[in-house]
Amino acid sequence: MSPNTNKEFYISKLIIKSVLGTLSSDETLEFEEWISMPTNREFYAEILNEENFEDKIDLYKNLDKEAAYSKLIERIEKKQQITKKKTTFKYRSMYKYAAVAILLLSIGYYKFFYSSLKPSAEINVSTVTDLEPGYDKATLVLEDGTKVNLEKNEFVKQQSLVAVKNKDNSLVYKPTNNSNTSKIIGTNTLYVPAGGIYKLVLPDGTIVWLNSSSSLKYPTSFEGDKRIVELVGEAYFEVMKDASKNFIVRTKTRDISVLGTSFNVSAYNDDNFFAATLAEGKIKLIQENKNEVFLKPGEQALVEKKSLTLTEVKEVDPLVYSAWKQGTFYFENESLDNILRKVGRWYNFKTEFSDVQLSRITFTGLASKEISAKRLLDRISKSSNIKYEIIQKTENEENLIKISRKE
Repeated sequence: MSPNTNKEFYISKLIIKSVLGTLSSDETLEFEEWISMPTNREFYAEILNEENFEDKIDLYKNLDKEAAYSKLIERIEKKQQITKKKTTFKYRSMYKYAAVAILLLSIGYYKFFYSSLKPSAEINVSTVTDLEPGYDKATLVLEDGTKVNLEKNEFVKQQSLVAVKNKDNSLVYKPTNNSNTSKIIGTNTLYVPAGGIYKLVLPDGTIVWLNSSSSLKYPTSFEGDKRIVELVGEAYFEVMKDASKNFIVRTKTRDISVLGTSFNVSAYNDDNFFAATLAEGKIKLIQENKNEVFLKPGEQALVEKKSLTLTEVKEVDPLVYSAWKQGTFYFENESLDNILRKVGRWYNFKTEFSDVQLSRITFTGLASKEISAKRLLDRISKSSNIKYEIIQKTENEENLIKISRKE
Protein backbone atom coordinates (compact mmCIF):
# COMPACT_ATOMS: atom_id res chain seq x y z
CA MET A 1 0.00 0.00 0.00
CA SER A 2 1.55 3.28 -1.09
CA PRO A 3 2.11 6.10 1.45
CA ASN A 4 -0.24 8.34 -0.52
CA THR A 5 -3.15 5.92 -0.40
CA ASN A 6 -6.02 6.88 1.86
CA LYS A 7 -5.87 4.18 4.54
CA GLU A 8 -9.57 4.00 5.34
CA PHE A 9 -10.59 3.66 1.70
CA TYR A 10 -7.97 0.98 1.13
CA ILE A 11 -9.11 -1.01 4.15
CA SER A 12 -12.70 -0.67 2.88
CA LYS A 13 -11.67 -2.38 -0.35
CA LEU A 14 -9.96 -5.20 1.52
CA ILE A 15 -13.02 -5.76 3.70
CA ILE A 16 -15.36 -5.99 0.72
CA LYS A 17 -12.99 -8.19 -1.28
CA SER A 18 -12.73 -10.54 1.68
CA VAL A 19 -16.54 -10.85 1.75
CA LEU A 20 -16.66 -11.46 -2.01
CA GLY A 21 -13.67 -13.83 -1.88
CA THR A 22 -11.62 -11.85 -4.39
CA LEU A 23 -8.51 -10.94 -2.36
CA SER A 24 -5.18 -11.35 -4.16
CA SER A 25 -2.30 -13.07 -2.34
CA ASP A 26 -0.70 -9.71 -1.42
CA GLU A 27 -4.06 -8.31 -0.31
CA THR A 28 -4.66 -11.41 1.79
CA LEU A 29 -1.44 -10.75 3.73
CA GLU A 30 -2.39 -7.10 4.31
CA PHE A 31 -5.92 -8.06 5.34
CA GLU A 32 -4.64 -10.68 7.82
CA GLU A 33 -2.33 -8.08 9.34
CA TRP A 34 -5.25 -5.65 9.73
CA ILE A 35 -7.65 -8.21 11.19
CA SER A 36 -5.06 -9.40 13.73
CA MET A 37 -5.99 -6.37 15.87
CA PRO A 38 -8.84 -7.19 18.35
CA THR A 39 -10.86 -4.05 17.59
CA ASN A 40 -10.63 -4.75 13.87
CA ARG A 41 -11.80 -8.33 14.35
CA GLU A 42 -14.79 -7.06 16.30
CA PHE A 43 -15.58 -4.56 13.55
CA TYR A 44 -15.33 -7.28 10.88
CA ALA A 45 -17.59 -9.61 12.90
CA GLU A 46 -20.24 -6.90 13.02
CA ILE A 47 -20.17 -6.67 9.23
CA LEU A 48 -20.71 -10.41 8.87
CA ASN A 49 -23.42 -10.78 11.47
CA GLU A 50 -26.56 -12.64 10.41
CA GLU A 51 -28.73 -9.60 9.69
CA ASN A 52 -26.18 -7.91 7.46
CA PHE A 53 -25.27 -11.14 5.69
CA GLU A 54 -28.93 -11.56 4.69
CA ASP A 55 -28.79 -8.08 3.19
CA LYS A 56 -25.84 -9.13 1.03
CA ILE A 57 -27.76 -12.10 -0.34
CA ASP A 58 -30.82 -9.93 -1.09
CA LEU A 59 -28.74 -7.26 -2.76
CA TYR A 60 -26.55 -9.43 -4.98
CA LYS A 61 -29.00 -12.05 -6.15
CA ASN A 62 -29.91 -9.91 -9.20
CA LEU A 63 -26.62 -8.09 -9.73
CA ASP A 64 -23.21 -8.95 -11.20
CA LYS A 65 -21.01 -8.76 -8.09
CA GLU A 66 -17.75 -8.07 -9.89
CA ALA A 67 -19.27 -5.41 -12.15
CA ALA A 68 -21.02 -3.72 -9.23
CA TYR A 69 -17.85 -3.82 -7.14
CA SER A 70 -15.75 -2.30 -9.95
CA LYS A 71 -18.22 0.50 -10.56
CA LEU A 72 -18.46 1.36 -6.87
CA ILE A 73 -14.71 1.37 -6.35
CA GLU A 74 -14.29 3.70 -9.34
CA ARG A 75 -16.86 6.13 -7.93
CA ILE A 76 -15.42 6.06 -4.45
CA GLU A 77 -11.93 6.73 -5.73
CA LYS A 78 -13.25 9.77 -7.60
CA LYS A 79 -15.03 10.95 -4.45
CA GLN A 80 -11.81 10.34 -2.52
CA GLN A 81 -9.89 12.76 -4.76
CA ILE A 82 -12.57 15.42 -4.25
CA THR A 83 -12.57 14.82 -0.50
CA LYS A 84 -8.82 15.43 -0.34
CA LYS A 85 -9.39 18.93 -1.69
CA LYS A 86 -12.47 19.80 0.31
CA THR A 87 -14.14 17.95 3.19
CA THR A 88 -17.90 18.40 2.96
CA PHE A 89 -19.02 15.85 5.55
CA LYS A 90 -19.74 18.06 8.56
CA TYR A 91 -19.48 15.31 11.15
CA ARG A 92 -16.51 13.49 9.63
CA SER A 93 -14.29 13.95 12.70
CA MET A 94 -16.79 12.07 14.85
CA TYR A 95 -16.24 8.82 13.01
CA LYS A 96 -12.89 7.11 12.63
CA TYR A 97 -14.19 4.96 9.81
CA ALA A 98 -16.41 7.41 7.92
CA ALA A 99 -14.70 6.41 4.68
CA VAL A 100 -15.40 2.76 5.40
CA ALA A 101 -19.05 3.59 6.06
CA ILE A 102 -19.52 5.08 2.60
CA LEU A 103 -18.40 1.92 0.89
CA LEU A 104 -20.15 -0.46 3.24
CA LEU A 105 -23.38 1.44 2.65
CA SER A 106 -22.80 0.91 -1.05
CA ILE A 107 -23.13 -2.87 -0.75
CA GLY A 108 -25.90 -2.96 1.79
CA TYR A 109 -24.00 -3.29 5.07
CA TYR A 110 -23.35 -0.80 7.67
CA LYS A 111 -23.18 -1.76 11.23
CA PHE A 112 -19.76 -0.20 11.30
CA PHE A 113 -19.75 1.26 14.81
CA TYR A 114 -18.25 -0.71 17.64
CA SER A 115 -18.15 0.11 21.34
CA SER A 116 -14.55 1.35 21.43
CA LEU A 117 -15.47 4.16 19.01
CA LYS A 118 -18.75 5.63 20.14
CA PRO A 119 -21.76 4.21 21.96
CA SER A 120 -24.68 3.91 19.56
CA ALA A 121 -27.50 6.29 20.32
CA GLU A 122 -31.05 5.18 20.80
CA ILE A 123 -33.32 6.12 17.92
CA ASN A 124 -35.99 8.41 19.27
CA VAL A 125 -39.36 7.15 18.07
CA SER A 126 -42.66 7.89 19.72
CA THR A 127 -44.41 5.22 17.69
CA VAL A 128 -42.34 2.17 16.76
CA THR A 129 -43.78 1.24 13.40
CA ASP A 130 -41.90 -0.77 10.82
CA LEU A 131 -43.11 -0.15 7.28
CA GLU A 132 -42.85 -3.19 5.04
CA PRO A 133 -41.46 -2.87 1.49
CA GLY A 134 -43.69 -2.76 -1.56
CA TYR A 135 -44.38 -5.57 -4.03
CA ASP A 136 -45.79 -6.23 -7.51
CA LYS A 137 -49.26 -4.69 -7.67
CA ALA A 138 -51.25 -2.54 -10.07
CA THR A 139 -54.74 -1.64 -11.27
CA LEU A 140 -55.78 -1.76 -14.91
CA VAL A 141 -58.49 0.66 -16.02
CA LEU A 142 -60.24 -0.32 -19.25
CA GLU A 143 -61.75 1.96 -21.88
CA ASP A 144 -65.21 1.68 -20.32
CA GLY A 145 -63.94 2.57 -16.84
CA THR A 146 -63.84 -0.99 -15.50
CA LYS A 147 -61.11 -1.40 -12.88
CA VAL A 148 -59.21 -4.67 -12.55
CA ASN A 149 -57.04 -5.37 -9.49
CA LEU A 150 -54.13 -7.24 -11.07
CA GLU A 151 -52.79 -8.33 -7.70
CA LYS A 152 -55.80 -10.60 -7.17
CA ASN A 153 -56.88 -11.30 -10.72
CA GLU A 154 -55.33 -13.61 -13.33
CA PHE A 155 -56.95 -11.43 -15.94
CA VAL A 156 -57.60 -12.84 -19.42
CA LYS A 157 -59.64 -10.75 -21.84
CA GLN A 158 -60.12 -10.23 -25.54
CA GLN A 159 -59.89 -6.56 -26.53
CA SER A 160 -59.68 -4.88 -29.92
CA LEU A 161 -57.13 -6.84 -31.98
CA VAL A 162 -55.37 -8.16 -28.86
CA ALA A 163 -55.60 -10.80 -26.16
CA VAL A 164 -54.77 -9.45 -22.69
CA LYS A 165 -53.33 -11.73 -20.02
CA ASN A 166 -52.14 -11.02 -16.48
CA LYS A 167 -49.84 -13.68 -15.05
CA ASP A 168 -46.66 -13.84 -12.93
CA ASN A 169 -46.84 -10.08 -12.16
CA SER A 170 -46.84 -9.14 -15.84
CA LEU A 171 -49.63 -7.70 -17.97
CA VAL A 172 -49.18 -8.87 -21.56
CA TYR A 173 -50.94 -7.72 -24.74
CA LYS A 174 -50.66 -10.06 -27.74
CA PRO A 175 -52.02 -9.24 -31.22
CA THR A 176 -54.63 -11.67 -32.60
CA ASN A 177 -55.56 -12.54 -36.16
CA ASN A 178 -59.19 -13.21 -35.34
CA SER A 179 -61.23 -11.74 -38.21
CA ASN A 180 -64.32 -11.58 -35.98
CA THR A 181 -62.61 -9.25 -33.50
CA SER A 182 -63.80 -5.65 -33.36
CA LYS A 183 -61.23 -3.26 -34.86
CA ILE A 184 -62.22 -0.35 -32.63
CA ILE A 185 -59.06 0.78 -30.83
CA GLY A 186 -59.52 1.35 -27.13
CA THR A 187 -57.34 3.00 -24.50
CA ASN A 188 -56.17 1.33 -21.28
CA THR A 189 -54.38 2.86 -18.30
CA LEU A 190 -52.15 0.95 -15.91
CA TYR A 191 -51.88 2.49 -12.43
CA VAL A 192 -49.15 1.42 -9.99
CA PRO A 193 -49.78 2.70 -6.44
CA ALA A 194 -47.25 3.76 -3.82
CA GLY A 195 -45.46 0.61 -2.71
CA GLY A 196 -45.93 -1.07 -6.07
CA ILE A 197 -44.13 -2.00 -9.27
CA TYR A 198 -45.38 -3.77 -12.41
CA LYS A 199 -44.24 -5.11 -15.76
CA LEU A 200 -46.20 -4.42 -18.92
CA VAL A 201 -45.76 -5.84 -22.44
CA LEU A 202 -47.44 -3.55 -24.99
CA PRO A 203 -49.12 -4.80 -28.20
CA ASP A 204 -45.96 -4.12 -30.27
CA GLY A 205 -43.74 -6.13 -27.90
CA THR A 206 -42.29 -3.11 -26.09
CA ILE A 207 -41.58 -3.93 -22.44
CA VAL A 208 -42.28 -1.34 -19.73
CA TRP A 209 -41.48 -1.50 -16.03
CA LEU A 210 -43.68 0.97 -14.17
CA ASN A 211 -42.41 2.28 -10.82
CA SER A 212 -44.36 3.19 -7.67
CA SER A 213 -46.92 6.04 -7.84
CA SER A 214 -46.92 5.97 -11.65
CA SER A 215 -49.34 5.45 -14.51
CA LEU A 216 -49.13 4.68 -18.23
CA LYS A 217 -51.92 5.32 -20.73
CA TYR A 218 -51.72 3.42 -24.04
CA PRO A 219 -53.88 2.15 -26.93
CA THR A 220 -54.88 -1.50 -27.20
CA SER A 221 -53.31 -1.54 -30.66
CA PHE A 222 -50.79 0.76 -32.37
CA GLU A 223 -52.18 1.96 -35.68
CA GLY A 224 -50.85 4.64 -38.06
CA ASP A 225 -47.24 5.86 -38.15
CA LYS A 226 -46.77 6.51 -34.40
CA ARG A 227 -46.86 4.53 -31.17
CA ILE A 228 -47.87 6.99 -28.46
CA VAL A 229 -48.07 6.36 -24.70
CA GLU A 230 -48.57 8.86 -21.85
CA LEU A 231 -46.52 8.59 -18.66
CA VAL A 232 -46.93 10.09 -15.19
CA GLY A 233 -44.22 9.05 -12.75
CA GLU A 234 -41.31 6.77 -13.64
CA ALA A 235 -40.85 3.93 -16.11
CA TYR A 236 -38.10 1.99 -17.84
CA PHE A 237 -38.74 1.19 -21.51
CA GLU A 238 -37.29 -1.48 -23.79
CA VAL A 239 -38.83 -0.35 -27.08
CA MET A 240 -39.37 -2.87 -29.86
CA LYS A 241 -37.76 -1.61 -33.06
CA ASP A 242 -40.10 -0.56 -35.86
CA ALA A 243 -38.62 1.82 -38.43
CA SER A 244 -42.08 2.67 -39.77
CA LYS A 245 -43.50 3.76 -36.41
CA ASN A 246 -41.82 6.12 -33.96
CA PHE A 247 -42.43 5.30 -30.33
CA ILE A 248 -43.32 8.45 -28.38
CA VAL A 249 -43.49 8.79 -24.60
CA ARG A 250 -45.53 11.85 -23.65
CA THR A 251 -45.09 13.57 -20.29
CA LYS A 252 -46.17 16.96 -18.94
CA THR A 253 -42.59 18.23 -19.29
CA ARG A 254 -41.07 16.75 -22.46
CA ASP A 255 -41.93 14.11 -25.03
CA ILE A 256 -39.41 11.44 -25.99
CA SER A 257 -39.23 10.00 -29.50
CA VAL A 258 -37.46 6.71 -30.30
CA LEU A 259 -37.42 3.89 -32.84
CA GLY A 260 -36.04 1.12 -30.65
CA THR A 261 -33.95 1.52 -27.53
CA SER A 262 -33.75 1.17 -23.72
CA PHE A 263 -34.15 4.17 -21.44
CA ASN A 264 -35.50 5.40 -18.11
CA VAL A 265 -37.89 8.34 -17.69
CA SER A 266 -38.65 10.01 -14.36
CA ALA A 267 -41.52 12.48 -14.60
CA TYR A 268 -43.19 12.56 -11.18
CA ASN A 269 -45.51 15.49 -10.55
CA ASP A 270 -43.92 16.21 -7.15
CA ASP A 271 -40.30 16.24 -8.41
CA ASN A 272 -38.57 19.47 -9.43
CA PHE A 273 -36.86 17.87 -12.40
CA PHE A 274 -37.76 15.64 -15.33
CA ALA A 275 -34.98 13.15 -16.16
CA ALA A 276 -34.43 10.96 -19.21
CA THR A 277 -31.56 8.48 -19.04
CA LEU A 278 -30.47 6.46 -22.06
CA ALA A 279 -29.06 2.94 -21.70
CA GLU A 280 -29.01 1.79 -25.35
CA GLY A 281 -29.86 3.23 -28.75
CA LYS A 282 -30.81 6.85 -29.34
CA ILE A 283 -33.64 9.07 -28.13
CA LYS A 284 -34.84 12.56 -28.91
CA LEU A 285 -36.41 14.99 -26.46
CA ILE A 286 -39.02 17.18 -28.09
CA GLN A 287 -41.16 20.08 -26.95
CA GLU A 288 -43.10 22.69 -28.87
CA ASN A 289 -41.00 25.79 -29.65
CA LYS A 290 -37.91 24.19 -28.07
CA ASN A 291 -34.78 22.83 -29.68
CA GLU A 292 -34.68 19.05 -30.05
CA VAL A 293 -32.15 17.31 -27.84
CA PHE A 294 -30.57 13.98 -28.80
CA LEU A 295 -29.09 11.64 -26.20
CA LYS A 296 -26.41 9.00 -26.63
CA PRO A 297 -26.07 5.87 -24.47
CA GLY A 298 -24.85 6.80 -21.00
CA GLU A 299 -26.28 10.33 -21.13
CA GLN A 300 -28.98 11.91 -19.01
CA ALA A 301 -31.02 15.04 -19.71
CA LEU A 302 -32.44 17.10 -16.85
CA VAL A 303 -35.29 19.55 -17.38
CA GLU A 304 -36.39 21.99 -14.66
CA LYS A 305 -40.13 21.44 -14.57
CA LYS A 306 -41.25 24.87 -13.43
CA SER A 307 -39.54 26.73 -16.29
CA LEU A 308 -39.40 23.73 -18.70
CA THR A 309 -35.74 24.63 -19.23
CA LEU A 310 -33.18 22.02 -20.18
CA THR A 311 -30.60 22.51 -17.43
CA GLU A 312 -28.07 19.80 -18.16
CA VAL A 313 -27.04 16.88 -20.36
CA LYS A 314 -24.45 14.79 -18.55
CA GLU A 315 -22.72 11.43 -18.66
CA VAL A 316 -24.05 8.95 -16.09
CA ASP A 317 -24.10 5.24 -15.37
CA PRO A 318 -27.57 4.09 -16.56
CA LEU A 319 -27.46 1.29 -13.96
CA VAL A 320 -27.96 3.88 -11.23
CA TYR A 321 -31.26 4.99 -12.78
CA SER A 322 -32.69 1.57 -13.64
CA ALA A 323 -31.63 -0.45 -10.58
CA TRP A 324 -35.11 0.11 -9.08
CA LYS A 325 -36.63 -2.42 -11.50
CA GLN A 326 -34.12 -5.06 -10.32
CA GLY A 327 -35.07 -4.67 -6.68
CA THR A 328 -32.34 -2.23 -5.65
CA PHE A 329 -32.06 1.36 -4.47
CA TYR A 330 -28.93 2.90 -6.02
CA PHE A 331 -28.00 6.44 -5.05
CA GLU A 332 -25.00 8.44 -6.18
CA ASN A 333 -24.20 11.61 -4.25
CA GLU A 334 -27.91 12.31 -3.73
CA SER A 335 -29.43 14.50 -1.08
CA LEU A 336 -31.36 12.91 1.78
CA ASP A 337 -34.43 14.82 0.63
CA ASN A 338 -34.30 13.15 -2.81
CA ILE A 339 -33.49 9.74 -1.37
CA LEU A 340 -36.38 9.75 1.08
CA ARG A 341 -38.79 11.04 -1.57
CA LYS A 342 -37.84 8.09 -3.79
CA VAL A 343 -37.87 5.39 -1.14
CA GLY A 344 -41.02 6.93 0.35
CA ARG A 345 -42.89 5.95 -2.80
CA TRP A 346 -41.87 2.34 -2.20
CA TYR A 347 -42.66 2.25 1.53
CA ASN A 348 -45.55 4.70 1.20
CA PHE A 349 -44.46 7.54 3.47
CA LYS A 350 -43.90 11.29 3.35
CA THR A 351 -40.95 13.07 4.97
CA GLU A 352 -40.69 16.15 7.19
CA PHE A 353 -37.36 17.76 8.16
CA SER A 354 -36.93 19.79 11.35
CA ASP A 355 -33.93 21.53 9.75
CA VAL A 356 -33.57 22.13 6.01
CA GLN A 357 -29.81 21.57 6.32
CA LEU A 358 -30.47 17.92 7.16
CA SER A 359 -32.29 17.45 3.86
CA ARG A 360 -29.08 18.38 2.02
CA ILE A 361 -26.85 15.66 3.52
CA THR A 362 -25.67 13.49 0.62
CA PHE A 363 -25.22 9.74 0.34
CA THR A 364 -23.82 7.29 -2.19
CA GLY A 365 -24.74 3.63 -2.08
CA LEU A 366 -26.89 0.59 -2.72
CA ALA A 367 -29.61 -1.03 -0.64
CA SER A 368 -32.01 -3.89 -1.27
CA LYS A 369 -35.65 -2.93 -1.80
CA GLU A 370 -36.66 -6.06 0.13
CA ILE A 371 -35.57 -4.74 3.53
CA SER A 372 -38.07 -2.92 5.73
CA ALA A 373 -38.18 0.87 6.01
CA LYS A 374 -36.93 0.76 9.59
CA ARG A 375 -33.77 -1.12 8.63
CA LEU A 376 -33.03 1.36 5.86
CA LEU A 377 -33.71 4.36 8.10
CA ASP A 378 -31.57 2.87 10.88
CA ARG A 379 -28.63 2.73 8.50
CA ILE A 380 -29.08 6.31 7.40
CA SER A 381 -29.37 7.42 11.00
CA LYS A 382 -26.20 5.59 12.05
CA SER A 383 -24.13 7.04 9.22
CA SER A 384 -25.09 10.66 9.90
CA ASN A 385 -26.10 13.02 12.66
CA ILE A 386 -29.84 12.43 12.35
CA LYS A 387 -32.61 10.58 14.13
CA TYR A 388 -36.06 9.72 12.84
CA GLU A 389 -39.56 9.19 14.11
CA ILE A 390 -42.26 7.18 12.34
CA ILE A 391 -45.79 8.46 12.76
CA GLN A 392 -48.86 6.76 11.40
CA LYS A 393 -52.00 8.85 11.22
CA THR A 394 -54.79 6.55 12.27
CA GLU A 395 -57.53 8.47 10.50
CA ASN A 396 -56.11 7.90 7.02
CA GLU A 397 -53.24 5.44 7.69
CA GLU A 398 -50.85 7.98 6.21
CA ASN A 399 -47.23 7.46 7.22
CA LEU A 400 -44.90 10.34 8.06
CA ILE A 401 -41.17 10.18 8.76
CA LYS A 402 -39.91 13.08 10.88
CA ILE A 403 -36.18 13.76 10.53
CA SER A 404 -34.31 15.76 13.18
CA ARG A 405 -30.76 16.29 14.43
CA LYS A 406 -29.29 14.02 17.09
CA GLU A 407 -28.79 15.85 20.38
